[in-house]
Amino acid sequence: QEWQATSGTVLAKVDANGNITGNTLLTPVPSVTTPITASTYTVATNDTYMIFNTTLACVVTLPTPSSYTGRTLTMKTVSAFTITSASSNVVPLAGGSAGTVILLGTAGKWATLVSDGTNWIIMSGN
Repeated sequence: QEWQATSGTVLAKVDANGNITGNTLLTPVPSVTTPITASTYTVATNDTYMIFNTTLACVVTLPTPSSYTGRTLTMKTVSAFTITSASSNVVPLAGGSAGTVILLGTAGKWATLVSDGTNWIIMSGN
């Protein structure tokens, strides 16, 4: 007997003996949300990449880190306004205490965040 998951966190085809077969570790299609122009935004379940083109600073409600351990989000701003988290759960690129700043108010800033189960860690950015 074989089964294949089509959604959720298990993305592999497995045979009756528990061996991964066929296309191993299938990956979901990334979702690009663009442009975000509102002054508030709640990250959707399928968001992967978000591009902000706001005329004001934007406050983003990130998913609860404990529910999405290992999830990656990439954000970019094409306008010169800050992007901040609604909660103090973002650890800066340089490390340290969690705060709210995701992107500074400079056009072209970007950051990739990864949930460690407690916070969103900025792993790369400019």
